[in-house]
Amino acid sequence: MLVWPATLPQFVRRDDFSFEPFRPKISFEPDEGLPIERRNGSVDIDDMTCSVFLTLAQLPIFRSFVDVDLDGGVYEFQFRHPLTGDTCVGKMEGDRPYRLTPVSGVEFLATFLLRVNTL
Repeated sequence: MLVWPATLPQFVRRDDFSFEPFRPKISFEPDEGLPIERRNGSVDIDDMTCSVFLTLAQLPIFRSFVDVDLDGGVYEFQFRHPLTGDTCVGKMEGDRPYRLTPVSGVEFLATFLLRVNTL
């Protein structure tokens, strides 16, 4: 199992962190009455928008981890859960697994969406 590199920030920024529980449901249309809904699966999934500041030295480590080790965000990895601090497993979501924004001449803001299995 891949692990978030120790040389990268171990905590996400709280300023722009967001958390959304994702609980997929399935609907059935009965012969009469309202649709019947039930959970689709037994695993709780949480979507988290996270960001970290990266120095120029950390930038190639981050890019290599995502682009090479995670194969562009395809593989799961272990990291510290932003809310609980516990070790958890998740993966980066989307066709663009991260966004880099220059903050200064020596620092970047990396923003990404994590999908975390909570059970």
